[in-house]
Amino acid sequence: MKQYDRWKQLIAILSHKEQMPVYLLAKKLDVSLATIRRDLAILEKDRVIIRSHGYAKLSLVEEDEPSDVSKQLISISGKEQIAAYAASLVQPGDFVFLDSGTTIRCIIKHLIQPDLTVVTNCPLHVESLVRKGIRVILCSGEVKPNTFACVGAKTIEQIRQYHFDIAFVGSNGVSGNSGFSTHEFNEAEVKTNILLQAKKRYILADSRKMNQEYFITFWKMEDATLITDTRVSGFDYDRTDCIIVDETGTQS
Repeated sequence: MKQYDRWKQLIAILSHKEQMPVYLLAKKLDVSLATIRRDLAILEKDRVIIRSHGYAKLSLVEEDEPSDVSKQLISISGKEQIAAYAASLVQPGDFVFLDSGTTIRCIIKHLIQPDLTVVTNCPLHVESLVRKGIRVILCSGEVKPNTFACVGAKTIEQIRQYHFDIAFVGSNGVSGNSGFSTHEFNEAEVKTNILLQAKKRYILADSRKMNQEYFITFWKMEDATLITDTRVSGFDYDRTDCIIVDETGTQS
């Protein structure tokens, strides 16, 4: 089994357990203790998991922006469900903004509408969009090393030139107290300006993001539609217009 595939299985196992002994993870994945310890060390460094006294568990809250690899490993099924539903909201001929992030990137493969133009601040989206024959406009700027998002004054200046039919933005945290929040000021500014320029505003966040708060609020709960995968306890869904994909019957 390739390392990346093993990591995905490891994450899937831990997503159903509060924590698990390291030796049992090795047994379930049919690898040696040395191999599983190396895997866990890498994933811990990337803030995907936490190790403590011979046990491992998922890291539910990141103090810093997680890397793109981390995001791809976590909540893969939820991200795909959200992305498929989001793509279904796009109409032929729409002028669309796609924010950076792995959930947003998953939207691309579901876009089948003709005559689309997509604006994005994420260079990683460009090749997939072009290969689908979609017209792409890339907003340039300073590139963040973890997420590959373009941010800064130059990016915002370009975004403000456009008026989008529909925009999809990701959020690191969603809470009743702080609204939609993220780790970093420059990225928050970009997200705010994307939403200001859009007629239809959708913020995408899987269920792991609910009841989480980060440093910078970029949008109020009441002023956008949240798309998430499944309902979680303790979150007030009446605070925002919300689409819960598990309750719509939509398949990814």
